[in-house]
Amino acid sequence: MAYQYWQNTGERNKTQIVHLANSYHGDTLGSVSVGGIDLFHKLYRKLIFKTIALQGHGWEALEIWKKY
Repeated sequence: MAYQYWQNTGERNKTQIVHLANSYHGDTLGSVSVGGIDLFHKLYRKLIFKTIALQGHGWEALEIWKKY
C-alpha cells in the first residue's frame, strides 16, 4: 500500500520498502519479502523483492535507522 500511495501522489522515486527485522507479515510473496523470518527467506529467496531490515523493536528501530 505504501508503494501505491507514493506512486499515486507523484513521488515516483520512493521505491524502497523498510520492515522490522524478525517480523512476520503473512505467507504471500510480498508478505514474506517484508518479513524477517529466515526460514521463509531461504526458501523463497529467488522470488522475493529486496527490502531494508530495521534492527530493534518499534520506535527503537526507527531511531537506530535515523543514525545512518
